[in-house]
Amino acid sequence: MTRPNKPLQPTSGAEETGAIREWVGAPLAAERQAFGRQNSMDETTHERADSPCVLEQTGSQWRSAFLGYWLIWVLVTLLQGRRPRFVPYPDMVPYPWFGVIATCGLLGAATIALKRMLCPRKGGLRWGHVAIAFLFAMTLFVGSVAAVPSDVPGYFYVPALYGLTTTISVLPLGAVMVSQSRHGRES
Repeated sequence: MTRPNKPLQPTSGAEETGAIREWVGAPLAAERQAFGRQNSMDETTHERADSPCVLEQTGSQWRSAFLGYWLIWVLVTLLQGRRPRFVPYPDMVPYPWFGVIATCGLLGAATIALKRMLCPRKGGLRWGHVAIAFLFAMTLFVGSVAAVPSDVPGYFYVPALYGLTTTISVLPLGAVMVSQSRHGRES
């Protein structure tokens, strides 16, 4: 397939964008049609219109929410790193960089796992996915409480607090996401 032979001329930004879309879009649409594929891409958002996940339909709204949630917990972890265990001279204890970074990594992995549970790649979000995310958060909370002894630096307690907060918030968040997912499938 050949591309239209139009000379490039200096034009305004809107005309240039339209010309580029015409120059690139026409051959691509013809190729899709030739191979029997329908264009399932929305031209304004460049996202899949038939995506089962609410996250993909609303752009980066939920992705940003999960990233923001993790960043809040990174800040909490950094602040809790300043609280050493019970020692005679707390000012003499060095900042535990390795432990704080490892805790932030653990919370990042947990946040990614929650995002994957609450935004499945195949099929729409169902209450079963929300229940699995709830059980995951509850397991993180119970495991963190059971694994952490008393009198440890403050950042050791952050995964348990993260698990408790996530356990409490995953049901209302899941309800919102399930309703948006159902609304997205109906329209």
